[in-house]
Amino acid sequence: MGRFFIIITALLLFVIAGCQSNNIEEVVNKHNDIQNIEGLNTFVEKVKN
Repeated sequence: MGRFFIIITALLLFVIAGCQSNNIEEVVNKHNDIQNIEGLNTFVEKVKN
């Protein structure tokens, strides 16, 4: 029973650690006034790689 809780705890820690993001870049489009387009370009380059 103790092993079960250890395994569940480890899995939860991996999920929480994997869901964290350090660099959140938000691209805002307000009536064709796009802000932070560099963040979108960076994202596209990362996806291509």
